[in-house]
Amino acid sequence: TFTIELANGSFGYLPSETQHRWGGYETWPARSSLLEVKAEEKIRTTIGKLLDELKGSAR
Repeated sequence: TFTIELANGSFGYLPSETQHRWGGYETWPARSSLLEVKAEEKIRTTIGKLLDELKGSAR
């Protein structure tokens, strides 16, 4: 899974913790990158939990 964000006027991608350690494109602190280093992992985990809830819900 590759987590991306490109919506609502926000351009870029959501680097993983590893990408932050390596440095490079859009991994440095800036006004346009307000998320913490572990944000990708937290977002991915939360999306997985939400999908599991949907899968288990009655329709």
